[in-house]
Amino acid sequence: MNNNNNPIGMIDSGLGGLSLFKHIRQALPNEDIIYFADSKYVPYGDKESDWIVSRTTHLISNLV
Repeated sequence: MNNNNNPIGMIDSGLGGLSLFKHIRQALPNEDIIYFADSKYVPYGDKESDWIVSRTTHLISNLV
């Protein structure tokens, strides 16, 4: 891990993004990555666009 104060943030509506996380980790082994699986509200596919924007804005604000 590095001492960078700007880690890569990943938000997933479940656990499907873990394979993408693995590829990012392999491609960027020295980067810090924060992975958040929002399994409480899975799936996002049946949610309204406004809800998705609100939820992801909330999650991003917690990462920043």
